[in-house]
This record gives sequence, structure tokens and C-alpha cells, in this order.
Amino acid sequence: MKDARLRFALIALAYASIGAVLAALLGTWTDEEYTLATTAHGIPYAIERALNYELQAPLYFAVLAAWRSLDGSVWFARLFSVLCATAFLLVIARIGRRIAPKTDPLPFALLAALNPFVVYAAFDIRLYALALLLSAMLWLAFDAGFARGANTRARIAFVLLAIAAIYVQYFLGFMLIGFGCALLVLRRRRSLGAYLAYCTIVALAVLPLALEAKHQAGAYQAAAPPLLGLLRAALVHPWLDFVLPYDHVWDAVPYARLLYGLIVVATVALLVAGRPVLTRATIALLASAVAIELVYVALSAAVRLPLQPLYFVALYVPLASALYAAVNDFAPGRRAPAVALFAIIATLSAAVLAAEYRHLAQPGDWKRVAAYLEENARPNDAVAVFPPDGLPALLRAYRDVPPAVPYPHAESNDVYSVASVSVRSASDALAGFEQLSAHHVIWFVMPPCDANDPQYGCRYVQSTLAAHFQLLSQRAFYENDVYELSALVAPTRSTESARKTRAQPGGNVAPPR
Repeated sequence: MKDARLRFALIALAYASIGAVLAALLGTWTDEEYTLATTAHGIPYAIERALNYELQAPLYFAVLAAWRSLDGSVWFARLFSVLCATAFLLVIARIGRRIAPKTDPLPFALLAALNPFVVYAAFDIRLYALALLLSAMLWLAFDAGFARGANTRARIAFVLLAIAAIYVQYFLGFMLIGFGCALLVLRRRRSLGAYLAYCTIVALAVLPLALEAKHQAGAYQAAAPPLLGLLRAALVHPWLDFVLPYDHVWDAVPYARLLYGLIVVATVALLVAGRPVLTRATIALLASAVAIELVYVALSAAVRLPLQPLYFVALYVPLASALYAAVNDFAPGRRAPAVALFAIIATLSAAVLAAEYRHLAQPGDWKRVAAYLEENARPNDAVAVFPPDGLPALLRAYRDVPPAVPYPHAESNDVYSVASVSVRSASDALAGFEQLSAHHVIWFVMPPCDANDPQYGCRYVQSTLAAHFQLLSQRAFYENDVYELSALVAPTRSTESARKTRAQPGGNVAPPR
């Protein structure tokens, strides 16, 4: 036992050390800049801005504001997430030991360490690493207090952790529904009664936050995708992120989806080949995970708002623990299918990490974008950033010559909304360029425009660029493109000279993606 503890302590130390080094290399991205702004002026300001501007639960922001009072740097803010993710891996190992006391939990912990969602949370100055840690601790408290025992201290810890978890991320409350379903499957009627009583305490404690969440939901605005797409995303997202990771960068690779489909088939075949004899405890874990996912599906159908993959954080621990329990229920002597499953998941996870972090950059790649603009943009040129909430991440790395401005306009400081950073019509898109009309050359920064994603109105920007500007050059970065543009107007002598010397062959080119 001492050797196992020492081994996991060394692994945690290595994970935290590597994370601390990489945290210093990564630039910030849009969401992180929101966090840094929210937590820069003390705890009361962080709570107020989290509730009224970010439309989020406030506890993470309050904790991070206190943490940053020791050191206000970006690296130190990111270090908090690295440490939370490291602690999460230690708790995951403990979960593995409780599920299968006679099995080494190291493979289970290693898959968690490699999981792209966990790695993302570790390097993101947002709430998800803390949410993962709290969800894992909540699982342990439930297991000791209700599922496998009746430990009073574990039950008290469960109440405190549940309240803290919900005050960090609303969706973590879905775990309480999943745990209730697990107790039903386990037929622990006495524990179920006590569980409902303790959950009542949790409900009363989070009631003020529930009322605040209702108000926040009314302020949130987003285009409602088709219902079928919402339901499909709610069912598929957790599997693509938590179980068999897939990176949509691969969509451009020939036969990538076909190969991934074959991997899914192989995974199912290995599960069947393991001949699992599921125990009631395993079935309870599976029921818990299914119940949580169905809550997400129901929420998607009820509110008709798209749920980002990050929002499924409440499902990671229940789903991972359920699948781990199922593998441990393989028939005796069926070690090969388990090893093959580990190899498949680890390989997919490593491939996704290689695709996402090959540039050592956060989404937007703002460090390299800033360096590129500083090298190529002239003082009399214009630099514009779309959507405008990306501007703070650029300015953190950019010397601002020529000055960078938000497009189509500065975002609202009252409350965050997609509408405040979006282009809503072709005339709105064209009007956004009026502030730049005095410049012969415009450097325009925007993410790739997905024709299937209407968010931010990028299609209006795309059509405006095609109709009113000549593309002189284009440079692709990680989730950002930089376009060098010249307006299609009666040219001055200097503009004509710029076109002759700087334009690429072929005149007008296709509009941005």
C-alpha cells in the first residue's frame, strides 16, 4: 500500500510539474480573458461580475480571486487549474480502488490523465478543473455514505461537497439525480430515504442560486438549432470527449470518420468478447450515468439551447467509473480485451492531444497572431478582430502598432450575450468596416467560418469580404485566420501600388472559410 501511494505521489508530482511548465508557454484565449477580468479586483467584484455579467455560478470566481491576490499573473491563475487536475487524478485512483479493490487503478488513472477533456481543464483558466475535482470527491462521499455504507462523516461531506459543486457549476447538480437512480437499482431503501433527506438540505442551500440561475437564463440569448441536432449532440458529445475521443480536425482527413467508425465497432466487439457478468453495483453505476445523460437530453429539448461539450462535466466521473466497473466484470481470464480497450482509448486520447496542442497554443493562437501582425502590419494599416471578445487575448501579446480594434463594435459591458459580439445582417457587417475605411490595408482576424454554424453571424462577414474587399494574403493559425484586405474602391496611387506589389496571383480570391 505504501509503495502504491508513493507511486501515485510521484506521478502526481510529475503531472503537476509538466503542467506548470506548459502553463507558462500557452497564451490566453477569449474565455480565459473573461476569467482574468472577473477575478482581477477582489472577491466581492468577482462574485458580482460572475452572477451579473458572466451568467455563471460564483464560487470558482471567488476562489480564484482569492488565489490571484497572492500573484496576479496569468501563469499563477492557470496553475490553480493544473493543481486541481492533479488532485483530481489522485481522487480518480481512489475511485478505481473502491470499484475494484484487487485491481491496480493505475490504468484507470492514466486514461483520465490522458483524456483530452481533463487536459483541457488542467490548462484552462476556467472552472472545469475544479468542477472535475469536486465531482470526483462527491462520488467518493456518496459511495461511502449511501451506496456501500452509511458513514455519517461521509454523508456530511456529501452535503458540503454537493453545495460547493453546484455553486461552482450548475450542471453538477445533475449528479444528485444520477446517484438517486443508483440507489434505486441497488435497492437500498433505507439509504435512499436518508439520501433524499440530505439532498433536501442541499436543495435549500442552493435555492438562492437556483433563483439567480433562472434570472440568468432569461438574460441568455442564442440561436436555437433544430431540435434533432440538439438531441443528437447531447447524446454523442460525452462519448466523443470522455470515452473514445475524437477531434473534428480529422474531418478533413480522408476516411477519418470511416476509421473512427471501425474503432467504435472494434470497441463494442471487445466489450462483448470480455463476456462481462455485470454485478448489481456496476448496473447501478451505469444507471447513474445514463440518468445524468438523459437529464442533459431533456434540458436540451426543454430550453432549446445548444449545450457545449464542456457543460457535460457532470457526466465524466459517473461515465468513466461505470465503464471501468464494467471492464472489471469481464469473465476470468479475459485480460486481453481489457488491455486492447486500454490501448484504443489511450491511442485516441494521445492522437487528439497531438492534434490540439501541436502548436502549443490555446484556441485563437493569439501569441503567434500577435507576432505575425507585428512583423507584417505597417503603422498606417488597420487591424480588426472578429468576434470582438477576442481582442483582449490579442492585446495581451500585441504591442498594438497599428492599434487593434474590435469588429463590428466593442462588446457590451452590461451582460455577456452572443448578440453583443455578433453581426446580425449584411448591412451590420458592412457598417462595421466604416471605422476602417480610411485605411488602404486592413488586417482582419477571425476564426474559420463553419457554414453549419450560424454563431456570431460569420456568414454575413464572409459575404461582405467577398463583395467589397480584395484578399491580398491569408495566414492560418490555430482556430484563427488573418486576412490582409484592400477595399474594392476607386484606388488611389498608393493603393494601386500596394495591390501590384502585395497581391497574390489571380486577383479576387474565394471568400474566407
